[in-house]
Amino acid sequence: MVCESLDFSERHPEDEEPAPPSADFCTKFLHFSHAGHYLLAGARLIAWEPQQEEEVTMVTARPNFQDSIHVGFVPGLKKFTEYFTSVLCFTTPGDGPRSTPQLVRTHEDVPGPVGHLSFNEILDTSLKVSWQEPGEKNGILTGYRISWEEYNRTNTRVTHYLPNVTLEYRVTGLTALTTYTIEVAAMTSKGQGQVSASTISSGVPPELPGAPSNLGISNIGPRSVTLQFRPGYDGKTSISRWLVEGQVGVVGEEEEWQVIHQLPNEPDARSMQVPDLNPFTYYSFRMRQVNIVGTSPPSQPSRKIQTLQAPPDMAPINVTLRTASETSLWLRWMPLPEMEYNGNPESVGYKIKYSRLDGRGKTLSHVVHDRVEREYTIEDLEEWTEYRVQVQAFNGMGSGPWSQTVVGRTRESVPSSGPTNVSALATTSSSMLVRWNEIPEADRNGLVLGYKVVYKEKDADAQPRFWLVEGNSSRSAQLMGLGKYVLYEIQVLAFTRIGDGSPSRPPILERTLDDVPGPPMGILFPEVRTTSVRLIWQPPAAPNGIILENDI
Repeated sequence: MVCESLDFSERHPEDEEPAPPSADFCTKFLHFSHAGHYLLAGARLIAWEPQQEEEVTMVTARPNFQDSIHVGFVPGLKKFTEYFTSVLCFTTPGDGPRSTPQLVRTHEDVPGPVGHLSFNEILDTSLKVSWQEPGEKNGILTGYRISWEEYNRTNTRVTHYLPNVTLEYRVTGLTALTTYTIEVAAMTSKGQGQVSASTISSGVPPELPGAPSNLGISNIGPRSVTLQFRPGYDGKTSISRWLVEGQVGVVGEEEEWQVIHQLPNEPDARSMQVPDLNPFTYYSFRMRQVNIVGTSPPSQPSRKIQTLQAPPDMAPINVTLRTASETSLWLRWMPLPEMEYNGNPESVGYKIKYSRLDGRGKTLSHVVHDRVEREYTIEDLEEWTEYRVQVQAFNGMGSGPWSQTVVGRTRESVPSSGPTNVSALATTSSSMLVRWNEIPEADRNGLVLGYKVVYKEKDADAQPRFWLVEGNSSRSAQLMGLGKYVLYEIQVLAFTRIGDGSPSRPPILERTLDDVPGPPMGILFPEVRTTSVRLIWQPPAAPNGIILENDI
C-alpha cells in the first residue's frame, strides 16, 4: 500500500486548528490519502535535507478513519531550510513504499546571535566593533542593528541600522574613560534576532579574564546539578559566557575534559544549573569565563560526584521474533549498553509482554533478570496464531520505554477439534449424505486442506473406513457402497499439511435404507409324506431390513 496525493500546508499562528508543539517555521503539515486492501495502521512522515538522505526525521501519525485525507506534522526541523518530504503507510504486515519526494522550505524566522563580537582600535573617544554573520541566519539577512549606551544609562543610547554586508563599524563620540554597553543584532524580514552585547571602557583595552574559583555542587539529581562559583577577574569588560567542562564516567588527572554546558549573556551569574547529564554517572566539573577578548584558564576541578539513578531512557533495539514451534516463539534483542543502564547494573533486566494480534485473550508478560541476556523463548502459545511482542528494560528505579512491536506466528499443527454440527441422512439402501460445519477458528491450528469422513458399522470389529474430501470449501460428502440397512458410526475430521486432526465427537449414528432381502439359507425337508412335507430354513444372509413374511 502506498500513500498518495501528498501535499503540504504551513501552519500559521492564526489558523483555527490548535498549533502543534512547535513553531510554525520548523513544522510542515502533510496532507495525504492512501489506497490498499489492509487496514491502515498509520503513516510515517519523513523529512530530510537534500544530500543528507541518511539523516531523516521520521514521525509516526495515527490514521483518522473518518476522513479520506489524513493530516500530520513533522516538528523539530531547521528554520528556513529546504527539505525533501515523503510519506509511507504501514499495516500489520509492514511498511509500504514511500510516496514521491517533494521539496519544500520551512518558514523564515528571526536570526540567531552574531558571531565573534569583538572590539579593537580602542581610543579615548572611539573604537571599532567587528562581528561575523549569525551561525543561524534563519532567513535572508536584511541588515544589522548596532546600539551603544553608557553603562546602566539607557537615556544615552544611540542606535544605527547597517546594511547586511557590513561586518564592522567604528563607534565615535564616546566620553573618555567611560564604560559602555555595546549591542549588535542581525535582522531578517521577521524582525530583529538575539542580541550580542558586551561592555567596554573607552580608552581601556579589554584583557583576558581570570578563572572562576570556589566551585560548589548542590541539588544533585539524575540529570542535573547546580554549580555555585566565584567569578574571576573580568578583564575590564563584561563576561559574555560561562563554560562548564566535565570529566564524564572516569574522573582523574589524565582524563579528558569536555564542554558540557554553556550559559550566555548572564554576566552577573553566581550559580547555574547544569542540565542534560547522564544518570548514575560520575562527574567532576571545572569552569571557564569568556569575554570579548577570549576564554579564561580553567578553574580548579570540583569534587567527584555521582548523579542519581533514573529509569532507562531507551528501549532494547534490533528486536526480532521467529517461529520456534507450534506453541512457542523465539524472541531476540540487543541488550542495553552499560552507559544506558541509568542505575545499578545488578538491578537491570528486561520485561517482555505479548498478546494475540487479533486482540483475543489477555496480555501476558515475563521478566528476565539478567542484564546481558539477549533472547527468550515464549512458551505455551496457541498453534498457528499471530502474536505481538514488545520488550522494555528496567532497573531499580523503574521501567524504560517499550520497544517497537514485532509480530510473529507460531507453526502449524493439526486441528485440535473436529467440525461442528455433523449430521447424516440415508439417501438409498447403500448411500448416505454427511454434512458438517467449519472447525472453530481457534482450533484449526493451520490451513485446513480438506476433510475425512470416518465411518464403520456399529459394534463391528472392522477397521474404520475413510472418505476423502479435498479442499476446505466443501461441507458435505455422499458416502457410497454402504451395506443395506446397516447402522453406521460416523465422524468427520479436518487435516492440515501437518496431518489429521481430532475427529468430531460424539460419533453420530445413521442407518441406510432397507431393501429387498436376499434368499433364505439352508432349506431342509426333515419330513416328507405322501400328502405333505415339513420345511425348515435359515434367515437370509443379507436380510436388508426387517423380514415381514416368507412366501413358500
